[in-house]
Formats: sequence, C-alpha cells, structure tokens
Amino acid sequence: FNITWTSLNAGFNISYISFNHSRTFTNYTINNISGGKFHYNATLPAGSHAYRYWINDSYNNINFTGLFNFTISPATSVCTLSLSASPIPYGIQSQANCSCTNTDVNLRANLYRNSINTTENGTFITLPAQTHDYVCNISSSQNFTSASASGSIVVNQNNSLVNLSINGTRSNRRVNYTDTLNFTA
Repeated sequence: FNITWTSLNAGFNISYISFNHSRTFTNYTINNISGGKFHYNATLPAGSHAYRYWINDSYNNINFTGLFNFTISPATSVCTLSLSASPIPYGIQSQANCSCTNTDVNLRANLYRNSINTTENGTFITLPAQTHDYVCNISSSQNFTSASASGSIVVNQNNSLVNLSINGTRSNRRVNYTDTLNFTA
C-alpha cells in the first residue's frame, strides 16, 4: 500500500495505517520513503478487510483518510491424481499418486480408495479383482479453496486353467470302483 501526504507548512512526524485484518483495527507504523511518500507492506489472509491512513505532522496536527474496503479471495487449490494404466489383470501391481497445490501447513492431500481414506499414496500394491474408485482431495482453509480429482483402476480376474490328472495322466480313463486313484490338480 502506498500513500502520498502533502503538508503546506510542516514536515511529518509519523504515519500509520489501521487494518482490521484481525477483526479489530490495529495501527501499524508505515515507512516514509521520501517527500511525504509512505509505504506499507503486509501479508494478509483471504477475507474482507478495511483500512485507513492517518498522519501526525510536526505541529501535532492529525489527519486521516476515510475507510477503504477490499476483499482478498482465497487462492484456488488444484489436486492431481495419477493412476496406473487400467484395466489390469489380477496380480499386476498398481499405484495411485495424489497431490494438491494448497500450501496451508495445517492441511494435507487425502487419498481415498472406495470411500476409505488410505495411506497407499505413491506405493505399488496388488489390488483384488474389481473396480477401485479413487478420490484425491483437500479441504478448504481461510486462504485456499477445496479441490478434488477422481479416477478408477479396474482389476480384472485372471482366466484360470485347471488340469486334472488321474494317476499322472491327463486323459479320460475308465476305472473300476475298487481301483485306487491319485488325483492331481
């Protein structure tokens, strides 16, 4: 924020900016750049804010501006979900990677598989045969919006082939009820 003050008969002692970014007005000293130009730099949270300037000259006269209002919108979060190629046959490992751009230290990206929060983010795992629905998301905070990304991994059943051998032979066989047989699958 910058403001230029002009004094016809005196210099300036001190200048302040009053902000309500903590829900109550607080005065902050602002720096005199030169010749009545003052500068203040602050990092403000998202939300509605109001401010005003005031100054004290060498004769202790005080002047102030009217109230200015402005709004800072939350930054937009983006979540990215990267999944292994799908469909895959059972027994092939797959991986889900979830990340979000929200830099709020109190929040982290969450990975859900079939509506259950999971810790498998970035880990290769063997999934059972079915469709696995994934969601990568992050909650909103004062300074960031919420975000979500979703996708699925389909794991197909493998075709099974079972060979049955009778006494070591894989062909049809005629047996008597008194014969002893050895079956191997």
